[in-house]
Amino acid sequence: MSVPLDQLVRLAKGVQAAVVARWPEEASPLPARRYITVGASATTVYDAEQFTVSTARAFGHSGDISQETWTPRGVGLWAQRAVSLDLTVARKWPIGTTTGRAQLPPTPDEIESATEMILTDGRALENALLQAIDEDPFLAVPGGRQIAFESWQPIGPSGDMAGGMLTVRLQVL
Repeated sequence: MSVPLDQLVRLAKGVQAAVVARWPEEASPLPARRYITVGASATTVYDAEQFTVSTARAFGHSGDISQETWTPRGVGLWAQRAVSLDLTVARKWPIGTTTGRAQLPPTPDEIESATEMILTDGRALENALLQAIDEDPFLAVPGGRQIAFESWQPIGPSGDMAGGMLTVRLQVL
């Protein structure tokens, strides 16, 4: 038995497609710029609204150390059994206005509105992913796929961008 070489690519793309398909209507629409990436680069908020799925790491067990080795055909092997994915949504952040030579800060209402959108994104990501795990044939595995929501981390604001990153751990095998 071998592990497909594109397994992590397909998983990241599958998670991205599943979230896009199940994004709640009551939430602000996901940004049109979407891609998969690797490492912590998704924590850098670029000068564009975007939704990214970043493969942060793969490791040898899904949280249970007794599963450290996998024994197909009676041979003990180390295998990538789980993967951490960072799902990041970056949004425009209010920066205020310029009147003549004066720079006016954003209003409290503008800041609160942007904050509410970013915090709502975190719950929308969770809800979409939970629904996908139950419904999506790609993400479903016999006996159910294990998922752990590790953290929601707000990012920024930095300049005119801010966002948040949901880190999840998914069973691979």
